Amino acid sequence: MHSEEGFLQLTDQHGVFGTFSLEPFNYEPAGVHRAGVDWDPENCYVKLQIRHDTGDEVRLSSDLKVDYRGRITGSKMEQRFTNPIRNCIMYKQTALVVLNLNEEGVTEPTCHSEDGENLFAIDPSGEITWRGQVVTLGDEQFLHRIHWLVGDHLFSKMASIDTGERIVAELDPKTGKIMATDI
Repeated sequence: MHSEEGFLQLTDQHGVFGTFSLEPFNYEPAGVHRAGVDWDPENCYVKLQIRHDTGDEVRLSSDLKVDYRGRITGSKMEQRFTNPIRNCIMYKQTALVVLNLNEEGVTEPTCHSEDGENLFAIDPSGEITWRGQVVTLGDEQFLHRIHWLVGDHLFSKMASIDTGERIVAELDPKTGKIMATDI
């Protein structure tokens, strides 16, 4: 493995190679954010299990499929986002989607992110059931970067638009409402 500006790069060993960030795991071992640091797998104390997808279309359920370039298709309709999908997980039969507001999504979008909204819940038909509540602390607005579930609890790692400060928020996975911040 090799570190390059906050991302770990798997070098071509046994036909496996690629790049990923350890940010979702809130794990920052010494050297991971410095360019050009080599890691010796024999001295690695982290076990990684990687499931590869091409970044194109992935079937989430019998009714939902996601195209990470900015599109989710349900059984009745398709949502086309102005931004690509950064992260997508399933909660029961609903896709919980975080958009990357720093990049352009698909052409002819049907869904627009308003006032920093970048977390959406999409039901099996393809309809948006809720938009995640925007978090503002003082003068700072925070965007969702990565989200995960622990049982029926939804957590989101967020970053300030202005300063890059990071917080973790807990949201209600049924409504997208913020339950707690900076936990």
